Amino acid sequence: MSAVALRADTALGARRKSRFGCRNCKLRKVKCDETQPCCSNCCKYGVLCNFPLGVPDLQPAAETKKGRCLLVRHKHPKDSQEQQPRRRSSLQILPQTWTLPSPPIRPAISNGIWSSDGRYSYLLDAHDWVLFTQFRLRTVYSLGGEQLVNIYEDHLLQKCFTHPFLMHGTLAVTAVHARYLATMKAADNDDPVEAESFAPISVRESFHISRCTSLFNHWLSQPLTEENKDPLWSAAGSLSILTFSSVTTTRPGQAWPLGPPDPAADLEWLRLGAGKMTLWAMVNPTRQSSVFRPVFEVMSELRATFMNSTAPLLPEMAIICGIDETSTPETNPYFSVAQSLSRLLPLPLTEATLGAVLMVANKMHGPFEQLLHQRDPVALLLLSLWYAKARKCKWWIEFRARHEIPAIYQYLKRNHPAHGVIYSLLCQFGAVTKDLSP
Repeated sequence: MSAVALRADTALGARRKSRFGCRNCKLRKVKCDETQPCCSNCCKYGVLCNFPLGVPDLQPAAETKKGRCLLVRHKHPKDSQEQQPRRRSSLQILPQTWTLPSPPIRPAISNGIWSSDGRYSYLLDAHDWVLFTQFRLRTVYSLGGEQLVNIYEDHLLQKCFTHPFLMHGTLAVTAVHARYLATMKAADNDDPVEAESFAPISVRESFHISRCTSLFNHWLSQPLTEENKDPLWSAAGSLSILTFSSVTTTRPGQAWPLGPPDPAADLEWLRLGAGKMTLWAMVNPTRQSSVFRPVFEVMSELRATFMNSTAPLLPEMAIICGIDETSTPETNPYFSVAQSLSRLLPLPLTEATLGAVLMVANKMHGPFEQLLHQRDPVALLLLSLWYAKARKCKWWIEFRARHEIPAIYQYLKRNHPAHGVIYSLLCQFGAVTKDLSP
């Protein structure tokens, strides 16, 4: 009888539920192993375990330079010099989870789970909290340098809880970034089937994009207040990323310009860029009270350096575009883009290069954009050269360029006689062999 009772107790113990687990596990709806001071789920997820009441929910853990997470025990003001070494040795080192830059330990953005502006409210579920934490720990570092990270940490992430359109945009960008990383990982493993399985946009990603767009348009139709200017500009940046990376094709043959025409989607990112310049005039992110002012002060210096560059126009490009000594932006629709691309070519691939890349894209409006819609071979060539250089600056450009560069190249091979010159120019701007293979 004792043996039977022992087996019964063992079976019950194996099915024992976690009743005293940490709040993080309860929020994420996973079973907590109740290990203290940090359960295994929080260790793997990269957050501070919150058995104690003083630790906020889903508080990100700091990282060492080697990518390992640390649970830092704060020093009490009364600690003596003799006690400090002992306290430092009691740090709990957690397993490696990410290979990101080392973010500092920051206070929780909010313990709330609602994003509300008084008119519209949105309740974040556990999956949304995962996305929000991923944005803070990973995606924000892919958007810009330290200045932009600090702007989000000090201002914009808190605004997400009072401006739902910004929350939806932030979560959508994080979902797209995760999809990009999964797709690139599958592509690096030379697994085309796995790469295609990651390509479709998830329902959650589509939902956040739709709500961000709808709420953003609503607020644009309202009287503009000082409080809303920075969140609107930030959301416009998110929508630009989302539009540029809204690629659903899995093969170059399906991509523009080889794929079937889609007036609503073809070059939508370029049309949105023109609309963003209109928003610039409304919110003026360089105004004195804007949180973006320090970023644009740096960019203005880069712009002046870029515009004053004396890089000569590439001879092959001048021949294909029909540019000579008498050409001007008014007489030749390719002039401004070709000249800007020649200035862009010698620049090193650094964070600062993104500003110059966007300056070239701003030249692709008016008559040049009309030529792109008509699939003019010369305009397509200049766009593919821009892709080849710009794709190395930001992941959302790479997401589109990896399909459209091969598609444009195959289109030009069929419709343009100067194939050898096109191949040479693309190689100069950084196109890889995979882009130019049959």
